[in-house]
Amino acid sequence: RKASWKDPEGRVFRSITRDVAVSQLKAIREDIISGKAKFDDVSSRLSGCSSAKRGGDLG
Repeated sequence: RKASWKDPEGRVFRSITRDVAVSQLKAIREDIISGKAKFDDVSSRLSGCSSAKRGGDLG
């Protein structure tokens, strides 16, 4: 979520490399595929999209 990587004044305070982001996404994907996590729970918690409040449902 955007709020998690910007301070109250809107300055970015956390940045990660592309490799770290890909690694994190692969781990999340594996958790969903293996059944350790549910897509709607992960989406609600991590997504910056307005669909997060609907568990990632786009339509």
